Amino acid sequence: MATARADEGDRQLRLLVGVDAALLPQVDAALLSVCGLTRPQFNVLACLIQQPATPLSEASLQLSLPTPTSRAGLRLLVEHLEDFSLVRRLFTAGNRKVRIIEITAHGREVYFEAVDAYARVIQGCEP
Repeated sequence: MATARADEGDRQLRLLVGVDAALLPQVDAALLSVCGLTRPQFNVLACLIQQPATPLSEASLQLSLPTPTSRAGLRLLVEHLEDFSLVRRLFTAGNRKVRIIEITAHGREVYFEAVDAYARVIQGCEP
């Protein structure tokens, strides 16, 4: 069941690549109204969900994002997501300076809801 959901999420995410810029305000409104996410927050969840086997450090996550984000900006995004239990930050074994960011089960649910809302906008349906 989880694999089918992940496959559907991947299919829908492929629809989102190359979105017409004219649709972005509608996409932003759908993400915010359906899931309470901004597009940058959605992008963080997308990066984390696309790398399930590879734990991402803050630096790796910063490089994975589709738009340039400062370290301070990323930290704020992650803190907000962590406040809503969508992600968690963990220290790596042996190096307390490096933190790994993981998506939570709740974060996965919200991500798939966001992908559905995003896809509906792109396919011309109401969010």
